[in-house]
Amino acid sequence: MRTLQSFLTFGLACGALAASLAACSSDSDSSPPPATGTAGAGTGVGGTGAAGGGTSTGGGTATGGGTATGGGTATGGGTATGGGGAGTGSADVPGDVTRGAALYMSTTLVCSSCHGDAAQGGIGPNITGSSIGGIGTWTQAQFFNAVRNAKARSGKDLCMTMPKQPATALPDQGVYDIYAFVKSKSNDTPATSALCNTP
Repeated sequence: MRTLQSFLTFGLACGALAASLAACSSDSDSSPPPATGTAGAGTGVGGTGAAGGGTSTGGGTATGGGTATGGGTATGGGTATGGGGAGTGSADVPGDVTRGAALYMSTTLVCSSCHGDAAQGGIGPNITGSSIGGIGTWTQAQFFNAVRNAKARSGKDLCMTMPKQPATALPDQGVYDIYAFVKSKSNDTPATSALCNTP
């Protein structure tokens, strides 16, 4: 009888142990799905976050559109604008020597009657391109003022015999052409006149 009781007790214990193992096994089998699900969610969120970050970085690239502000360097091309200012202030307007010679020798302007056929001077001063005897150190703008307004570089009136040449008699381009002609000549002998102020 005791043997039978022991046997039954042992059998019940084994059954309980088997049930317990089965339950553990069941718990173990059910764990992976949530874990996998969580990992999947994590990956999904992470992916989205990364993509969102990428977009954010892309937005940063838009801020890199501030590189367009670096296009303000193009405004530094305002340096180009500054270049325009420099050009306006110092660059000569191109003149034609042949046309200038024709105007200089014309009976309308009669430049040669005072300054000589080669601009070497006579009644009027030497106005060749020589920096020693002529007007080689004059700028085109100063020459223009002398022809148009009969003014010396100092601002004084040039000469009582030096007429002002209005635009109706001599267009601006004509002045530039005459300047090109006289600058093409060179004579180092100064020629001045008692009637005229030194240019």
